[in-house]
Amino acid sequence: MECLHIVDEMPQPQCVGKILLWDRFSENDHIDSILDHQEDYADETREEFLRFVHNFGEYSIDGSPLRNHLRLPDGFSLWWLTQIFERHPAFLGPNLFEIFKLRTLEHLLLDIQPSFVCLHSTNVQLAKTMSELCKSLDIPFEQRAPAPAAEEHELQACGHTLPSCKNSAASTYSTHPLAAWRRILARFRRSAMANRAINAFQVTRQAWRWWRDVRSLFPAAPTVVRQPGLLLGTWFPNVDAKAAKQERFRSKYWEDVHDILPNCGNPVHWFFIHGDPPDKAPENIRLRDAFMQNEPGDTDMTFLEECITLRGAVRAWLSAMLVAWKARGLLQHLPATMQWPNSHLNVYPLLAGIWKDSTQGVHLMRMCFALEGIQHYCALVGPQHTVITSSELQFWERLLFREQRNLGCKHIYAAQHSVIRSADFRFFISPATWDIAEFCALMPDKFFCNSDGAYQAMRKSGFPEQSLGMLEATRFICSATSAPTLPAVPYSRILVATSYFKQEALRTLTLLAQAMRLSNHPLMDNVRIKPHPYLPVDSMLRQLFIVPPSLVSGAIEDHMTPGTVVLADSATSVGLLACCKGLPLIECASENNFDMSITQGVPGRVTVKNAHELVRALHTIKPTQANSFFCTTPGMPRWHNLLSGQNF
Repeated sequence: MECLHIVDEMPQPQCVGKILLWDRFSENDHIDSILDHQEDYADETREEFLRFVHNFGEYSIDGSPLRNHLRLPDGFSLWWLTQIFERHPAFLGPNLFEIFKLRTLEHLLLDIQPSFVCLHSTNVQLAKTMSELCKSLDIPFEQRAPAPAAEEHELQACGHTLPSCKNSAASTYSTHPLAAWRRILARFRRSAMANRAINAFQVTRQAWRWWRDVRSLFPAAPTVVRQPGLLLGTWFPNVDAKAAKQERFRSKYWEDVHDILPNCGNPVHWFFIHGDPPDKAPENIRLRDAFMQNEPGDTDMTFLEECITLRGAVRAWLSAMLVAWKARGLLQHLPATMQWPNSHLNVYPLLAGIWKDSTQGVHLMRMCFALEGIQHYCALVGPQHTVITSSELQFWERLLFREQRNLGCKHIYAAQHSVIRSADFRFFISPATWDIAEFCALMPDKFFCNSDGAYQAMRKSGFPEQSLGMLEATRFICSATSAPTLPAVPYSRILVATSYFKQEALRTLTLLAQAMRLSNHPLMDNVRIKPHPYLPVDSMLRQLFIVPPSLVSGAIEDHMTPGTVVLADSATSVGLLACCKGLPLIECASENNFDMSITQGVPGRVTVKNAHELVRALHTIKPTQANSFFCTTPGMPRWHNLLSGQNF
C-alpha cells in the first residue's frame, strides 16, 4: 500500500499517495476525511470510552484502585468529580474528539496497511500520539511541520534543507529543526510544574482568586428555613423574560411545573447553580431577591456560592492541597493507566493536561468548593422529603444526591431537562461502574426521561431499567406544544439561523455562500439571515458575499412562516422550533467536533457537510415532524403524581 498523507489544518500537499483530511470534511469524492470514517465507528468507540473511564479509576496502584488514592479524610474520593469521570466533551475539550479520530485511524491503518504515514501538521500532541500508535503497529511515521516563512528563509540561508515528506524507516514525531529544543523546554516546564511546592502555591493562588472574584460577590450567608419539603436544584438565571418583568420566578428549565408547585402542599427550597459569568452575580442576586418578594412564605432560594463560609473555604483549600499532594505521587503511573481498551492507542499525551487540572489545577479547587458548599447547604436545610434536579447528571447534582441521602432523604430524583444526544457521554456509564457502591450513592433513585428516544438511549447504555422513568418535558415544552404545524405551501424562502458560537456561525454562512455560487436554485434569490442577538454577523457577510443576503431581527418565530425552509447551525435550538412547526430543517453538521444537535432523531431532519450537499438538500426538501418528540401529556399528570408524593 502507498503512503498515507494525513492533513491537519494545512492546505492539501502535492504528493503521491492517499490523502486523508484530519480537521475538515472533504468536498469531493476523491479525497477521504477521517470525520466521515469516525461516524462509522462512533458507537463502538463510545463504548470503549466508557470502559476506558472505568478502567482508569480501577487501575491498581500499589494494590489499590486509583480512585482510592484521591480520598479525602471523610472517605469520599474526588475521582468521581474529575473531568475524566465527568465524561462530557465540554469538560474534556477538543482532545476527546481527537481520541475518537485516532481510534478510527487505528481501524483504518489495520485495514489498509500503508507503507508509511506522513502527518502534515504543527500539532505536537497529535504527532506524538500518532507516532506512538504507528510505532506499535510497525508502520514508519513522519511529521511534516513547515517552518514559518521568515524561519524558512533563515534556515535555507544557512544551508539547511527543510523537512520533506519522503519514505523514511525512522519513526519520529517531528522533523522541525527547533522541535528538539521545544521538547526539552516542555519537559523542564512539566517537571517544575509537578513540583509539590509549586502545586501548593498554585492551589493557594486559585483559592484566593476564587474567593476574591466570585465568593465575595454573594451574600455573606444564605437565608434558609430548615424544614422538610421539596428541594429543587437548577441553573440560574435562565428565566422567562416576561415573567421576570413582573418579578415572578419562572425558570425555562421547569416551565409549567411552576403552576403545579403551589398545590403540592410542601415547602419549596430552590437551590441555584449560578450559570452566568461572575460579573453578572450582583444583577442576578437582585433578580433572585425580587422574585422572593412574590414567593410564598415557605419558599426560599439559595445560591451554592453563598453557602461557602470562610471556614468552609479553608477546609476546601486543605482538601485540594491533600489531593494535589497525592496526585503528584501518581504521575509516574499515568502513562500505563491511559491505554485505550482493545487497542494499541495510548492517550496520555492528550489527557495528561486534563488530569492535571482535575487533580492539581483550577477544576480541583472548584470541585472542593462545590463539595463544601453543598455539604453546608444540606446541613442548613436539613433532610428533605423529595429532591429533584433539572438534570444532566452533573457533579453538583451527584453531590446533592449524596448529601441528602446521607441525611435520610428517601426520594431522590433527576428530571431530564433537555435532550440526550449520542455524544452526551455523562448520561452513559460503563455497566461495570454500577457494581461500585460509592458510585451508586451519587446517583438518583430514579432518572426521569422526557421522551421515548431518551429512555431507550439510557436503557441501551446500561442504566438500570428499574431506575428509569418518564415525565412530561419541561424545557422546550412551549416550542413543542405552542407551535402549531403550519399549512403546506410551496417553499419560497430560506431562513438562516446562526448560533452564539462564532465558528459555527461562520461555517454555516460559508456553506451558504459556496452553495449560492454553485447553484441558481430559486430559493437562493430569497434568503433571510437571523443572527443570534449576541453575535452580529455583518462582518462575516461582507467577507463572504458580494451582495449579502438581508438581515432580519425580532423573534425568530415571527420569521417561521409557511413556505420557509430553515437552515441552521447544529448548535442552536432554533432547529427544534422549526421541527415543531413542521418546516423543512437543514442543519450544518459540526466540523471536527461531536454532533451536539438537539434535533437528533427527528424524522425529516437533514444534515449537510459541504456546499454540494446543501444544494442537493434544497432539491429534495421535506417537512420535519417532531409532534411526538417529547412526552407532552396534557395536564402533566406524571409531574402531578411525582410532586404529590405518589409512587409510579
